[in-house]
Amino acid sequence: MIEEQCSQLGMRLTSQRRAVLQVLGDANDHPSLETIHDRAKKIDKTVSVATVYRTLQYLCQNNLALKHNFGPLSTRYELYRWDHHHLIDIDTGRILEFASDSLERIVRRIADHLGYEHIEHRAELFCRVSCRPAGPPH
Repeated sequence: MIEEQCSQLGMRLTSQRRAVLQVLGDANDHPSLETIHDRAKKIDKTVSVATVYRTLQYLCQNNLALKHNFGPLSTRYELYRWDHHHLIDIDTGRILEFASDSLERIVRRIADHLGYEHIEHRAELFCRVSCRPAGPPH
């Protein structure tokens, strides 16, 4: 699917770029540029850091991938999706994706209340594991 979208935009799909796309498509951990490069080299030994960088830039500029700056963590990447948000554990760097219908409704209500049409939003929660037992929010 991502290869098809890139091709429709006129991107030349070299073996190196295909390796980067495969890494992003297989990733479920929001990899950094360095991690993407390491994984892509296992697929195609000729992949350079510059190719990874340019490919990521192209994907982000064309709304096919997202570039995240999760605070003190390095910049991370993922293929673009509309249906999720992120919870970032500030102690471990672990990134959890979540979806929330109630958050979606609240965001739309806020935009509507202020006289705007909601187009898009992102939520990034920076959290720390609490010592108290998990339970419903108060």
